Amino acid sequence: MFSPPSYGGKGYIWLGSVESVSLASQARHVLYIPPYTLVAGKKYTFRFKGAMRNSTMLANSAMVNVHVLPTPLVVKVQGGFAQSFALNASVVLNASASYDPDLAPGTADPNITYAWNCKACAPRAAA
Repeated sequence: MFSPPSYGGKGYIWLGSVESVSLASQARHVLYIPPYTLVAGKKYTFRFKGAMRNSTMLANSAMVNVHVLPTPLVVKVQGGFAQSFALNASVVLNASASYDPDLAPGTADPNITYAWNCKACAPRAAA
């Protein structure tokens, strides 16, 4: 017999497998998973079970499939994306402030790589 903790005569329980989150202990009708707990690009299945207390006849469950979509990288170039330099000046372009928003703030991603390309553009006409 399913007998989770009771809330107002009803019992609820969430079942699933997520590291660092004890779903079985969150016996309530709302499941809260803190930010950065799930992994971008992965799919998860959670099962919700509900029942009326002291009744084996009034119980049911449902599956919830969750797909965590990856967020595009955030590219930040110091000085912006349109810069002008004198012909005799050194050009320094710095994108070290770029980051992966799917990682917790302050977490460095060793998988991020940087590549620069250079393409000659037609000069803009003077206004």
